[in-house]
Amino acid sequence: MDPLPIDLQDVSFSRAGAYLCITGRNERQAREQPHLHVRPGLWLRNLHDEGRRDVFFLEPLRDGEPVSPTTTLTPGELTLGDGAGGRVRFCLAGDETLRIRCEGLGLRLAMHANLSAGELELGDGAWRINAGGALRDYTIARLSGSLVVERRALEAGNQVVVAVAADGGQAGECALIQSKGQPALPRRWPDYEAEREGAEAAFERFRRPYTRVPADLEPAADLAAYISWSAIAAPCGHVRRPAMLMSKNWMANVWSWDHCFTAMGLAEVDPEAAWDQFMVIFDHQLPSGQLPDMINDTVRQYNFVKPPIHGWAYRWMMEKSPWFAEPERLYTAYDALARWTEWWFAHRDPKGLGLPRYHHGNDSGWDNGTVFDVGQPTEGPDLASFLVLQMDVLAEIAERLGRSAAAEDWRRRAEATTRAMLDRLWVGDRFVTRHAETGAYNERARSIINAMPVVIADRLPEEARASVVERIRENLTDWGVATEHPASELYRSDGYWRGPIWASPTLLLIDALRRAGEGDLAETIADRFRALALQSGFAENYDATTGAPLRDRSYTWASSVFLILAREKRADA
Repeated sequence: MDPLPIDLQDVSFSRAGAYLCITGRNERQAREQPHLHVRPGLWLRNLHDEGRRDVFFLEPLRDGEPVSPTTTLTPGELTLGDGAGGRVRFCLAGDETLRIRCEGLGLRLAMHANLSAGELELGDGAWRINAGGALRDYTIARLSGSLVVERRALEAGNQVVVAVAADGGQAGECALIQSKGQPALPRRWPDYEAEREGAEAAFERFRRPYTRVPADLEPAADLAAYISWSAIAAPCGHVRRPAMLMSKNWMANVWSWDHCFTAMGLAEVDPEAAWDQFMVIFDHQLPSGQLPDMINDTVRQYNFVKPPIHGWAYRWMMEKSPWFAEPERLYTAYDALARWTEWWFAHRDPKGLGLPRYHHGNDSGWDNGTVFDVGQPTEGPDLASFLVLQMDVLAEIAERLGRSAAAEDWRRRAEATTRAMLDRLWVGDRFVTRHAETGAYNERARSIINAMPVVIADRLPEEARASVVERIRENLTDWGVATEHPASELYRSDGYWRGPIWASPTLLLIDALRRAGEGDLAETIADRFRALALQSGFAENYDATTGAPLRDRSYTWASSVFLILAREKRADA
């Protein structure tokens, strides 16, 4: 398979299901994150528990001396070369095993100095390494060549160093297994090439239906497919289904609105996989109806929530595939969405005004957005609009299930919430986000979050509808819709939600504008996001004026949104 244009400092080497990855660290990252105590270079990382465990530093060797390698990555294999025919090859075999093959080069694996480590020889060329700080054991098994394991005394504790090398012209090969406790080793190890080919084939099965796109978008679509595929984690602990993490680079969790976009990216061609992405958060819905803010295999966080865009996402998926409208799915979706909607009114509307509130910017997904400078709690037109849309979707599902009275009740409540939003949050010629107790709002903010009522444009008075569309136009740059207007005094080029372009509101706006009859503006935004991804890859967010990638450079809602828009471009061709 052809190599992918990947910088390991931006995109990790992994595969679907795996809780291991190889990631690059550079001098800048080492300086900016000194608490991680990592050397610049390549690291093998444990992805359990938020993926914040750099375990082994990987150092290719020639004649015992380190070399600066070239890197080549295909979906099934990472190769480090020395330019003179020597190479070290890595292949992930299943969820917890890394296969390593040295051909003309050796490899040193040095455990992170902050991990308390000890080693025990198991016999038959295998060692067990206890990495206390990583909460995991690592078993190293020699398959061919030579394998040397030693323990070094450090001030902070012990460090285990493993050296793999060819022996007498024979390739050096070993398997590294990450586990809790000591795993049972197979009597016969599968051939390395068979493992590599299996990984390549698994990616190809995933990639093929998602990358039927115009020719000029194919390279970017291949990379987007790799980012999405390789970010999938196998069921483990709180992750009860195969789940696409937001990244295996830095953001190795599932957040409670991000998962909607990864589900949407899969919906058209793999409904069952999309269903898993959508339901992985609802698996942890509390009896009250509340969803967690985020999950990973060991943590569920409930002290924040995320905005209720789930009804919007489910309607979108139903339109893409009738599979989601089949009764067994509709009953489950209806119950989950209804309880989630009721939670907002029961627990975030203490005065019974019909206008739920956020307790923190994090609840909105726009963590530090400029509208939240007035303090908390806040009432926002985005939250009200998402709930109105979700109630409209619940009414549609209720009708499909033969529950006419429930459908009528949801429509009545949607209308009441719309009126409350207009009464409370429409000021002069625009919507605002208010402090729920004082009524104050940030007059300096030019955040696009206040234009989110465009998602219910059909319910807005003409003046309000025209206003939100104009706000979107005003925030449109050459690369897309800025979260804060670049001319705003509050704008920050790398200010997280205070300026940068994000994939998530981009897709929300494109879909809403199309439904509002603003197709030309929607297609302009779609074209600019496609161009942005072609230039800057699939980052967590982007500089609104230069298009430069920011923060995590391997983010699955960006890859998912791009694949959606790329497939649409082919359909339009």
